[in-house]
Amino acid sequence: MPTHEARLRAVARRTLPPPIAERWISLIRPAVRLRPARRGDRVVGRLGGCPAVPDDFEWPVWRGRAR
Repeated sequence: MPTHEARLRAVARRTLPPPIAERWISLIRPAVRLRPARRGDRVVGRLGGCPAVPDDFEWPVWRGRAR
């Protein structure tokens, strides 16, 4: 199966004039990619939902500010 980057290169070469495709391809950079965790993956972040913290977790307090 081709990588995500390989698919992008193929689309660029198929749809853009050659000089523009090569320039566009040169700008492809590794980036953050979010995906659901799979069994055995180390979870490093969550978007939305309730936080997974212990019941006795103490939320930080910033004095002089409302919670």
